[in-house]
Amino acid sequence: MRGYARSRRAFSTSCGLVVAIATTIAVHSANLRLYFDPQSSTVRLGLLTPVLSVIALHQSLGLPLGEMEAVFGRELRRLRALHVLAALAVLAVGALVYVAVHGATDAVGQSVRNTAILVGLLLATSTVTGPDAAWVVPVGVVLATYGFGVDYDGGRPRGWAVLFHAPAPPDVLAGVGFLAIAALLFVVRGPRGARLGDGGQ
Repeated sequence: MRGYARSRRAFSTSCGLVVAIATTIAVHSANLRLYFDPQSSTVRLGLLTPVLSVIALHQSLGLPLGEMEAVFGRELRRLRALHVLAALAVLAVGALVYVAVHGATDAVGQSVRNTAILVGLLLATSTVTGPDAAWVVPVGVVLATYGFGVDYDGGRPRGWAVLFHAPAPPDVLAGVGFLAIAALLFVVRGPRGARLGDGGQ
């Protein structure tokens, strides 16, 4: 267990998630100008800072032990489950702290939903691309949303720019549900490249 935790950089990942959550809470009321908008519209910075959780968690998806992964054999799936549960626990506590600091507002709901979606994308993508490129999809979604997610003529978020949408309760639940499904997929399949060390698991 300790060997797996070290291989997944558990301490630095946990610290990174704490920093990501603290940053999102700290910039709760800050606005970011949309660079490509001639009208100089702004969005809440807290809608995009959840990508910091992706960056923090990404470092724990790699395979720094290489062939040594095979040592864990059939235990690897259980260890992955503990790995994901630990990360989700940190995010859940962060969400509770966020609510405690700023209240159960729409803005908080947006940030929680966006974190769930982006982390879910990271976990799901890693099962297809492998851990090294898993960050590309969630970071790409954030960049595309920032650059092109607003209809500059009407000043409203485009239909596909979910990260900018107002957070109706079903949206938040859908985001959390997507994260749960992605986490389960990650546990069952593992990141691409790790499966040879799974012992068929």
